[in-house]
Formats: sequence, C-alpha cells, structure tokens
Amino acid sequence: MKFGELTERGADAVRAQIQERMKTLRSMLNSSGDRAEHYLLWTNGGAVIALLSFMAASERIRESQAAWHALTLFVAGVVSCGLLCAVSYHLRLILFRRWNADTDKFYAGAIDFEVLFENLNRVATGAWARLSPILGWLAFACFVAGASVALTHFVPSASLSAGWRSAIPPRSCLGLF
Repeated sequence: MKFGELTERGADAVRAQIQERMKTLRSMLNSSGDRAEHYLLWTNGGAVIALLSFMAASERIRESQAAWHALTLFVAGVVSCGLLCAVSYHLRLILFRRWNADTDKFYAGAIDFEVLFENLNRVATGAWARLSPILGWLAFACFVAGASVALTHFVPSASLSAGWRSAIPPRSCLGLF
C-alpha cells in the first residue's frame, strides 16, 4: 500500500510510526554498540599501558619475546577497535541516510510501506554490518591472546624455577609495597 492510498487516520498512524523509527535510528547512530566498543578499547588500551609499565620496570621483561608478542596483540586489539568504531559509524550513517531517502520516496508514493522497511533491512544485513562483529571479535581475541601470553610468561606461580622468577621485577618495582 502506498502512502497516498491511506486514509487520513492511517496516514497519521504511519507518520507516527515513521517518526518513531527515525528516533530509534538516530539513537542507534549515536549510541549503538558504544558499550562493547568502549570495553574492547579500554581493555586492550589498558593492557598496552600496563605491559609498557611492566616492561619499563624490568630490562629482562623488555628483552622477552613474549612481552613483545603480547604487546603486539594488545596494539592489534586497539587498532581493531578503531576500525570497529569507523565501520559502526559508517553503517549507522548509511542506515540513517537510506531511511531518510526512502521515507521521502514513500511520502511521494514511489515505494510501498513494505519496501520502506525491506530496503532498511537489506542495508542492515549488508557487508558493513557483517564487518562490525568480525572486528569486535578480533579485538576481543587479541586481548585474550595477549593476556594469555602475558599471564603464562610473567605471572609467578609455585611451579616456576628460581631462575625464571628472577625475570619478574621485584614487587617494589611494581608499586605493590
């Protein structure tokens, strides 16, 4: 059904629904995924800072291949977060622009009400939308891998030999005492 085929009451209801959808899309444009993006950025960025501080406290740690591998993974996580933010922004922008353009077409009678939503759903499931979760999971995987490398090489345990313990800076260097 085209907009011009609606009764006045039906047209008012459709306008209200379109306005509500516009508010939802605007909200998505401003805040969708922010918590996940912040979490990934803060965990990877915090890990970079923590590891750099740890490396600054010990020459042996600085010379460790594991420290550099972990640092590389954390930095890759930060880069993935930056790409995720950019892709998320562009996806929301495309959705917002498509909705505005299609709403104008609907009001002009060029497309049906059903097509209005079909076009939006097509964009929401396109290549940009598929790239966002990949980048998010990549950033998370980088953090987990970097943390695993760091934990398995630098956290003391009862099974570590005295020689390996010497690679770990004294607690006073880490600010624990």
